[in-house]
Amino acid sequence: MLKDEAAGHPHGIFTNCLPYGMPGLMLITHNALEFLFTPGRVTVLGESDGNRLRRIYTDGRAHAVDPDPSFHGDSIGHWEGDTLVVDTVGIYPEALIPISEAAGVPNDGDLHVSERIHLVPGDLMQDELTITAPHVLTRPWMTARVFHRDRARESEIHEGECLQGRYREDTDKNGDAVWAPLKFTAEGVPIP
Repeated sequence: MLKDEAAGHPHGIFTNCLPYGMPGLMLITHNALEFLFTPGRVTVLGESDGNRLRRIYTDGRAHAVDPDPSFHGDSIGHWEGDTLVVDTVGIYPEALIPISEAAGVPNDGDLHVSERIHLVPGDLMQDELTITAPHVLTRPWMTARVFHRDRARESEIHEGECLQGRYREDTDKNGDAVWAPLKFTAEGVPIP
């Protein structure tokens, strides 16, 4: 995989309408994230398409013995003062570890992500991540991401579906509104 990246053929993170998964959701999203705090759970909603949903359970449960793999994994959290400490396992081996804004490498299994999420001065939230991927990393990778807190609520999460751009609004033979597939050139350009 790294040879492909070095040769100029990275594995794209934004492909085939698949979610970024973890840790990509927290590292490379350029769209809004919303954190919902409810008893026993923190839910992270992400703008892009319907697959940007992450649940962090804070109700005292342990990880499932054999969690069903998913893009965002099995996230268990607890509070240490004002810091949300999150442990995530059970992430699909195909979920990419971002190595740049647009490319990543599959984690190849046993990915473990630890996070410390807390507010910092200036209406910012910091997520400190430790990413352990024994099949592709020689040692744990520690990194951080800072998010701006939108207290003025100048923006909201908007609905978006990644395949919507492959269709146009149309009507069928009965005059009913339908989505009609667009035709594309071999290079992927829509044909008018």
